[in-house]
Amino acid sequence: MTNHSIMFVRRNLYEFLLLCLYKVVIEYVYLYNISPSYSYMYLSTNISFVKCLLSWILFSVLSLFLVLYKEKSSKMLLFILHLFIFIPSVSYFWMNNQPYLYTIFLSLSMLTVIFTAGLSTRNAHLVLPISSTKDHYVMFFCLFLAIAIALIIQRGGIDSRTLSFRTIYLVRANEKIDGIWGYLKNWTVKCFFPFLFAYFITKKRKLLLFTTIALEVFLYLSFGNKAFLLCIAWALLIFWCEGHGEKRYIFLVSSLLVLCVISVITSELFNINLLRDAIPYRLLFIPAQIQFQYYEFFSVNSKMFFSEGIIGKVFGLNNTYGEAVAYVIGRLYSPDGEISHSNTCFFADAYYNAGFVGMMVISIITGLILGRYDKFKSLSRVFVITSVSYIMFSFADTGLQTTLITGGLLLNLLLLSLLDDKEREKRMLSLSDSASICIDQ
Repeated sequence: MTNHSIMFVRRNLYEFLLLCLYKVVIEYVYLYNISPSYSYMYLSTNISFVKCLLSWILFSVLSLFLVLYKEKSSKMLLFILHLFIFIPSVSYFWMNNQPYLYTIFLSLSMLTVIFTAGLSTRNAHLVLPISSTKDHYVMFFCLFLAIAIALIIQRGGIDSRTLSFRTIYLVRANEKIDGIWGYLKNWTVKCFFPFLFAYFITKKRKLLLFTTIALEVFLYLSFGNKAFLLCIAWALLIFWCEGHGEKRYIFLVSSLLVLCVISVITSELFNINLLRDAIPYRLLFIPAQIQFQYYEFFSVNSKMFFSEGIIGKVFGLNNTYGEAVAYVIGRLYSPDGEISHSNTCFFADAYYNAGFVGMMVISIITGLILGRYDKFKSLSRVFVITSVSYIMFSFADTGLQTTLITGGLLLNLLLLSLLDDKEREKRMLSLSDSASICIDQ
């Protein structure tokens, strides 16, 4: 066995063992910290050891497929889904005694995403209608600047209550933004900022980078939505991990492990729960819990058949529940009966719309979309992955249809396709010029 082969096996083993450790740690956090604190939120402990064994089998199979997945851009995107959707779900499955059937189909759906992402897709060629790629980034930054300023003005400027995490909910409670403003706000967080951040940090354009980050902070100070801050931290983390080459996955899992461990230490020793509530509770187990709540409700009630959103409007489909399903689920499973907006991940979203068949179809489409990111050969991998990182992160609480339109995934794909084609044209022109010079000589 060659040194390269030994290093490959060793690296894959490290990745798998780290994923195992990640599962153990988040389960410890749930059993000994989250559940005792949030049992009133139905995050209780109802252990099934048979389901624990099945959980580890499903986890091991999916993790091995992912670890052995060919090294390309889509692998990092799949890792993000694995860490934030699949692992917390199969862990919650056995610790809260959740249904077998949904968990099996969740595993099959995730496996389908992995396989279809690895399929070869035809590389589309688009024509960029401007003179240079640099001009495009300048134009896009000016657009982002104009939208950010317009959103802050429309919101009413900076709100001092956003300076404290204890009062930001008062700011968000009064938020009334919809229509085009709602789309612009979502695109700013999930598409515009990560895209510009990725470009400026890879090109070392420090002034524009700091300006872009400052605008995002000002948007937080205006709206009080922590997503504006989270997208900065997440983009930095992904950029840092991508900078470590073949060890990127080891650094990503290790970083999340460190954050989870710190969250437990600060909670149990110092009674500071901010990090615990932000990561293991809110980002891992609440989405996992909501998935099973959707399954429990729609396994005995009529499906939605995509009546919410653009598909429903185009085909004239009606919502039989009289209000958004997120409010139906939020009210039904609220411990005090208060109205809440419970969005769910793209797997459960597909289930409540079209059952298990819908889960498989949406998984195939999602995998093919993720595979498209492997085709941007003319753009740096660090730039591509960082630009789409927060959109992938938000898959945990939005459906595919919503992610494509409102979440900015379609816009991100369009921008990257345009730039990839333009960069390819520039390289071909450069090669042509070099060949002409050689002939002249």
